[in-house]
Amino acid sequence: LYGTCSRGGSEVDVGVVFGLGGDGSEFQVLHTFDGTDGSSPVATLFEGSDGGLYGTAREGGASGFGTLFRVATRGSRFTVLWDFFGPDWDGFRPFCSLIEGGDGALYGTTAGGGEVDGGIVFRINKDGSAYEILRSLGVSFVEGKNPFNGLTRLPDGRLLGTTFSGGGANSGCIYSLREDGSEYRLVWSFSAS
Repeated sequence: LYGTCSRGGSEVDVGVVFGLGGDGSEFQVLHTFDGTDGSSPVATLFEGSDGGLYGTAREGGASGFGTLFRVATRGSRFTVLWDFFGPDWDGFRPFCSLIEGGDGALYGTTAGGGEVDGGIVFRINKDGSAYEILRSLGVSFVEGKNPFNGLTRLPDGRLLGTTFSGGGANSGCIYSLREDGSEYRLVWSFSAS
């Protein structure tokens, strides 16, 4: 079993990645964050098709706006794949778990950033290359914004996600889009009730 803690691990107290045997034995800290490589990871880890563990840290990194990272299951290799640079650049505060698309790349969201600070949907290769913003959320009033969860890949290849606000009643929504960022659709708007 593999997971993250948003606190603890060192004097800096900004989180760890851990491994644990299924029977509760062999607890091991795989990586201790120091703030420069991310801090406060809150999402679950994703095991890629290459066997690496991929995750997000919602704060810390080069500019303090969060990171994307990879760690080996034995903890021997930790790599920051991407440092987020904030609202005027590429998004910030990734609360999401990552998923792997049909093309082998990683997909996720940030709660802030993008054209109107409504968050983004992004794509990045597993080696940290080819980072791309697929969609800035919240551009129109009825569009969802501020996603705090990751994405789900549907059998037809579309990506499905949720937002905290936006949508018809500004109470969040369910949306979908293609892996290239096209064909954004509002699937459902939540009402205040």
